[in-house]
Amino acid sequence: MRHVGLVGLVVAVGAGCAIGCGNPVVGHDCPANETLCGAACVDLQTDREHCGACLVACPPEADCRAGVCEVASCESPLVSCWGVCVDLRTDPAHCGACGRDCAAGELCQRGTCVLECLPGYVACDGSCVDTGTDPLHCGACGSRCPAGEVCEAGACRSSCLPGHVDCDGACVDLTGDPD
Repeated sequence: MRHVGLVGLVVAVGAGCAIGCGNPVVGHDCPANETLCGAACVDLQTDREHCGACLVACPPEADCRAGVCEVASCESPLVSCWGVCVDLRTDPAHCGACGRDCAAGELCQRGTCVLECLPGYVACDGSCVDTGTDPLHCGACGSRCPAGEVCEAGACRSSCLPGHVDCDGACVDLTGDPD
């Protein structure tokens, strides 16, 4: 901090900060419920340009109430999060609650952060899978194909050629195999 003289007063000013910047100036004649922001005395509880602190402006659709930017009303299903109307069901910065961020690679679905998968893939157990071909998630998450079967078009089937069946891991023709 450096000190700057102002008509006989000594005022503490932070680097790059104009006189006042939210700190009351000793000897300035602002009313008790107001703070000097720049050259003006403002009420930080209600001033839209200085809401809660100097130079903290509310967005156009919000008002300053008790030092917090709030939207007067959001149409359902939207809610106000810090003065902005958001949909908690789909907003990745406010997923399920104001300020609850989804991680990178996730999106917000029905208020829950879920893994974002490419088209044709589904999030199963924390990874993206093709339920049309994945034998651990055949047709749906967690639907495993029995041993020796493959997943094709979302259905489990024997990995053997037509006319053959899987017997203990070996494909055999039951009509001609002596075992």
